[in-house]
Amino acid sequence: MDSILSLAGAVSRRRWSGILLAIVAVAGALGLRTLLEGLGQFYYLPMIPAVMITALLAHRAATALAVALSVAVNLTLVPRESLTDAATNALLFAAVAWILAEICWAMRDVQSRARDLSRQLAAKDAMLNTALASVPVVTLDTRGAVQNLNPAAAALFDLPEASAQGRSFALLAPGFDVSAILAAGAQGGALEARDGHWTGLRPDGTSFPLSIQYGLAPDAAGRPHIALCLTDLSRWHAADAQAREL
Repeated sequence: MDSILSLAGAVSRRRWSGILLAIVAVAGALGLRTLLEGLGQFYYLPMIPAVMITALLAHRAATALAVALSVAVNLTLVPRESLTDAATNALLFAAVAWILAEICWAMRDVQSRARDLSRQLAAKDAMLNTALASVPVVTLDTRGAVQNLNPAAAALFDLPEASAQGRSFALLAPGFDVSAILAAGAQGGALEARDGHWTGLRPDGTSFPLSIQYGLAPDAAGRPHIALCLTDLSRWHAADAQAREL
């Protein structure tokens, strides 16, 4: 119940603020027209900004009020030759003002969607960065040389990131052949080794079983960009050996 009352109060405040905005905008436009009277006769033209400002900042009802007030002010203060002339100019202004208001609402909608999309992309980017920070990932060029590796991959091979760049990935995983990935023609998948799994090598000579998943994507220059997702199978192999022993 409290949430419903709070929502109703917010809607009411927004409605009254829109009405106040429409009144202030039309009053400001009327003051501007008064200042411009020395330069010529301006009837509905100064009222256009008032309608647009209301449309950009408030709801449709407030915009309709701004249009109605603009028409009422002009019909009251500006003498016309005939009722037909007054009605024609009022209808023309109302039509043009409403079209401009529709454009303003469309701009607001586009901006709102852009903000929502930006927030969604930022959230997805944060999730992706979190996932990549915990999963060993190595990127290669078409020659199989390491371009980048994330901290998880550097820890997996016990290798500083700077010293790994430019090194052939085949030195870290013997038997790895980048041409097999490029010849496969697929955008990604598991890369199978001849003996069932790959072997990773660390600088101290120790080795560990390794699983490799790959993906292909073009880089900024349009050349194939290879990303490897690595998994240390040491624990899995140890658990499998223990299960066999039992």
